[in-house]
Formats: sequence, C-alpha cells, structure tokens
Amino acid sequence: MKITLLFVLAFMAVGQMGLRAQDPMELNELVQKGDLYLVPETLQPYTGPVFIMRNPSMVGLWATLRNGKWHGPYELYHDETGQLVSKGEFRDGEQCGEWLEEGETVSYPPCATG
Repeated sequence: MKITLLFVLAFMAVGQMGLRAQDPMELNELVQKGDLYLVPETLQPYTGPVFIMRNPSMVGLWATLRNGKWHGPYELYHDETGQLVSKGEFRDGEQCGEWLEEGETVSYPPCATG
C-alpha cells in the first residue's frame, strides 16, 4: 500500500511539472549528445525555449527545442552587430519552410503541422 501511494504521489508530481510552462534555458547549460540537447541533472531530452546571450544586452540565439531537437521558431544573430543572420522554422530537427539565411531567402520542404 505504501509503495503504491508513493508511486501515485511521484507520478502526480512529475505530471504537474510537465504541465507548467518551461522557463527559457541558456543553450550552453544543456548537455549535447549527438543532435540531442539534454537536461544536465536528468540527461533527459529538453523541451522548451533556449537562448544564447552574446553579452548582457545582446541575444545571439533564440529558438525552441522539443524532445531535445530543434523544433519551432529559430533566430540566430551576428556575434558583433546583433543583426539577424538566420531565421526560420524547424520540425523534429529538420529545417522547413522559408528561411532567411545571411540575407538570402532559402526554401526547404514545407513544415509539417505539430
């Protein structure tokens, strides 16, 4: 009985953590294993927004990961000028749709929904 109760309580706690919005995480704080980004404490794939700060006032990267892979909007900024270098969408780690890459528009296969 005690083991069942502990299991149910643990399951409820983990479920509640999964329901709240994920705080953005600095990309270099994640562990990279191949093409996956993992939470350092658990080594589980990270889901949520990520960023890189070039200095205290300049964002270098703003993107989203799902299950440890690039998924969703992606924006990369120049290290020195802060100007947009690359912007587009990822789905399950693959570039898709229209991208801006160093001033040029590049087309990838359409993004699947989801």
